[in-house]
Amino acid sequence: QVVAERCRAAIAGHPCHVGGDSVVALSASIGVASPGTDDDVDALVGRVDEALYQAKAKGRDRVIVAP
Repeated sequence: QVVAERCRAAIAGHPCHVGGDSVVALSASIGVASPGTDDDVDALVGRVDEALYQAKAKGRDRVIVAP
């Protein structure tokens, strides 16, 4: 979670110059999960994916940790 938040903040902290004087603000939504004792790869990826969708649904530009 700490690393994901650092990545999100770094992305948000750097404007993207898209030509001329045009600048676009960047953001990142990140889902994080730790493997459970019974998780296989598909289950872990599914939990990360669900956390990512929650981050987007809650307004984007945030880190959500799966339970």
